[in-house]
Amino acid sequence: AQLKCLNYNFDDSAEGEFVETIFAAQNQLERKQNRRQVCQKMKARIERGYWCFGAPTGYEYLKDKEHGKLLTPVQPIADIVAEGLNAYAENRIIRTIDLLNFFMSKNLHGLTGKNKIQFEHVKRMLVQQLYTGQVEHREWGITKRPGHHKAIISVETYTKIQKKLKRPERKPRETDKLEFPLRRVVSCAFCGKPMTGSCNRSKNPNKYYPHYTCGNKECSANPKNITASKVEEDYIRLLESIKVDPILLDMAKVVATKIWQKKVDDIGRAQKEKDAEIKLIEKQIENYIDIIPTTSSQSVRARYEGKIEDLDRRISELNKKEHQKQPNFEEALNLAIKFLGTPAETWVKPDRNLKNMVHNMIFTENPKYSLKDGFGTPKLSLPFSVKKLILDNNDHLVELGRIALPSRNCPMYRLRA
Repeated sequence: AQLKCLNYNFDDSAEGEFVETIFAAQNQLERKQNRRQVCQKMKARIERGYWCFGAPTGYEYLKDKEHGKLLTPVQPIADIVAEGLNAYAENRIIRTIDLLNFFMSKNLHGLTGKNKIQFEHVKRMLVQQLYTGQVEHREWGITKRPGHHKAIISVETYTKIQKKLKRPERKPRETDKLEFPLRRVVSCAFCGKPMTGSCNRSKNPNKYYPHYTCGNKECSANPKNITASKVEEDYIRLLESIKVDPILLDMAKVVATKIWQKKVDDIGRAQKEKDAEIKLIEKQIENYIDIIPTTSSQSVRARYEGKIEDLDRRISELNKKEHQKQPNFEEALNLAIKFLGTPAETWVKPDRNLKNMVHNMIFTENPKYSLKDGFGTPKLSLPFSVKKLILDNNDHLVELGRIALPSRNCPMYRLRA
């Protein structure tokens, strides 16, 4: 191979190498100056509230008379993303993998032109600040500021998601013993640190006294050692006090049945669409089969045969059924309703993993405990906080005990017929 250039003849001489070095340095300078110019313009545009990089899932760039190229929500993709993120923030969707399954069930991958959604892509969506209508680029020193594009979620929802991502998932350890089921899931009311469990030996060498302890040396709690039975009894009473009311359970049963029926209808509708597509492909195959005998060209015939093979492969993909055992909806619903109505009975069962699962399903963060005041007001997940939400939203509907008499300074009027 011999190196050639359109506007320069390469020479192996010293003068030729010198001129070649000068040309390369000049072009490198132009490239860097161009890059600096582009970065300065992009930085200035982001500072004015416009995003200049790739559009996140649910947005696309559209030309606007006033703003130029502007991020604009794409429907129905933006609504699906907003629904999933709001459900994740409100703990209606617990894990990130559940959010991925939710997006797959809504055919988000098909709407965005992808075969499937990657787990890492969902994680990037959870930390995407553009969904709140704000822009920020820390690498260029651009702080958070309102953007000109339309938001699909609120700032409060984004903040809840970030707090949830920072909160580590409570997983059982091999060192966790069944005699201390509340170890690291109950926090100290004074310092907020998770409490640990240990045993003290009495004068009798064969007798031990289990207790929960706050291991923070700087904590002001006194005493720090609390009898294990006392903490666990208070915890069971806490579970009994936050159980869901029977009226709400009946309402939840009706709502869950409607949601399940809607999912069944969606599956049936998807199956009908799949059958219609199979019939259309079979008709195309028949047309190709009728054309092949009339074709004299061997290459054209080979292309038709390849097309038929591709259509056959597509039919096989559509006919592929996932061999999954259909769940018993009534049985699963009754178990869920029983758990919501009697969480304390479920927790007392001698299963360490079950205890941790029950705790994580009820509390959004560790409840705080002190010997004097017991458990404070815990932060509960959605099913157990429905009653509180209803009462808080209907405070203005509470009837007054009586109507105050008018003041003497107020004028009084008498109506006459």
